[in-house]
This record gives sequence, structure tokens and C-alpha cells, in this order.
Amino acid sequence: MRIHVDRLPPEGIELEIDAPAKQFPVLLEMQTQGACRFLDPIRGQLKIRKVADLVTVTGTLSTRVRLACDRCLQHYETMLKDQLAVSYTSQFPQPAHPEEETELSAEELGLIPFQGEVIELRDAIQEQVILSFPVHPVCSQDCRGLCPRCGEDLNRGACRCKAPETLDPRLAALRELKLPGQSD
Repeated sequence: MRIHVDRLPPEGIELEIDAPAKQFPVLLEMQTQGACRFLDPIRGQLKIRKVADLVTVTGTLSTRVRLACDRCLQHYETMLKDQLAVSYTSQFPQPAHPEEETELSAEELGLIPFQGEVIELRDAIQEQVILSFPVHPVCSQDCRGLCPRCGEDLNRGACRCKAPETLDPRLAALRELKLPGQSD
């Protein structure tokens, strides 16, 4: 997944990505540690253009993964899809007045430095796939999760838990709290 900058035509190129997750070190590590399982390769359609000292890469990435639900712990499959938009530069712009703090640095502008005539896309693709993961994966929006007392999966039906509902003693004062419009 390397781009040879010196070979880019003025109109740019289109690049198709179809690579297994094991080609991306961080994605492979996530799978090895059991955080997910990649069921499909990382696929994408990218457009690469060079404008002066900038090389822009835009497009879409997708893959199918198996995750564990945060609520019920059951595994489920989902598609991850996201847009990729990164800009590489071989020369960082220098601020006109370095002592002033009002100008943004190249890093703050989101530019990624590269040296030579080759850009490696692996890190940018890997990062975007990671960012497309849900923060709290759930198998469905109406997943009822597990019973907090006995651990029964509430999606399969009501639990047979006979333990009385207990309230954390630190929260006992909240029982007496009356909200506006709430009747006794």
C-alpha cells in the first residue's frame, strides 16, 4: 500500500484496497487479544492526488467484524464503514512569526509528514478502521443485557432470580429524591 509520489499523474489515481487485517499490525493485535475478529478483508476505494507539495488521499473503507456486545456479551457481526481523508506533505509550512502563537502548526492542520518519494498508507488505513469501531458495541439497540444480580441473559426472557433487589447504601438518599412533576 505504497504510493510513489513521483509517479502520480496530474489527474491523480484511483486505488482499490483489498487486504486482510493481518497486514495491519494494530488490527492483527486487536484480533489476537480477542477484542474482535475480522471476517472480511479491509476493502476500500481511494482517490490519490498531488497538488504542489500536498498529496491528498480520500475515499471509503469497509470491513465486516465480529464483536462482543457490551450489554449481553453475545458475539454479533457488523459492518464497519468510514470515510478516509488525509493529507501528506513533504515540506511543512513555516510560520511567518514563530514567536506568535496564533498560527497553526502543520500537525494542527492535520498534515502528515513524509520523506522521499514513497508514502506508506498502512498506518492511515489502520487508524481509520480503528476509529470506525463503535465505542459501545451492542448487538441491537433494544438489547436488554444481563441481570445485574444473577447474570441471566435478559434477551432470552425474564430471569428466575429470587434475590431481593438491593440498593447500594451509598445511593439510599436518592430514594427520597422527588423530581418536579413526580407524584407520590
